[in-house]
Amino acid sequence: SILEAVQAGPRLIVGGRSLNIMRADSSPSRRSTACIDKEQRLILSTIHSKFSGVSIRELTEIHNDSRFSCVDALNLDGGGSSQFYLSSSIIGGSNSSEPLLIEGQDSIPVALGLIPN
Repeated sequence: SILEAVQAGPRLIVGGRSLNIMRADSSPSRRSTACIDKEQRLILSTIHSKFSGVSIRELTEIHNDSRFSCVDALNLDGGGSSQFYLSSSIIGGSNSSEPLLIEGQDSIPVALGLIPN
């Protein structure tokens, strides 16, 4: 049974195939995404730039690249609210003692957290 859910979109890749997204010519912006790769790993990313960011079409192309090998990919958020934080104490993470933080430009009233049991 489903305990929690999020609303996001659009879906970028489904079953290894890029979708023909109507908003493909969207304006460039910061973006946060979730992807499941061929090895069934979850890849979370934030693409940010002090300049313009990427369009939805460019975002799909990035996740369709062989370096990601996304089977399924979803745009989570975009614009100034798109942020990312990775704790330095995550199990299986890098040995870095510093957390990774990509701050957004807007306040965030909600967050998606992945916390081990």
